[in-house]
Amino acid sequence: MQDSANIKMANRELLEVFRQIFFEKVESLIIIKLSRNIQKEELTKYKRKN
Repeated sequence: MQDSANIKMANRELLEVFRQIFFEKVESLIIIKLSRNIQKEELTKYKRKN
């Protein structure tokens, strides 16, 4: 009985770790995408001026 409780606990902890990693990756991808969009906008503004 104790073993199955330990396994469930370990599974929960693993799931939490994967969840954190996943969200960090998604978050960094979103940040990269946003910064690229901002760079593109800046570039178009610059091109319009010149």
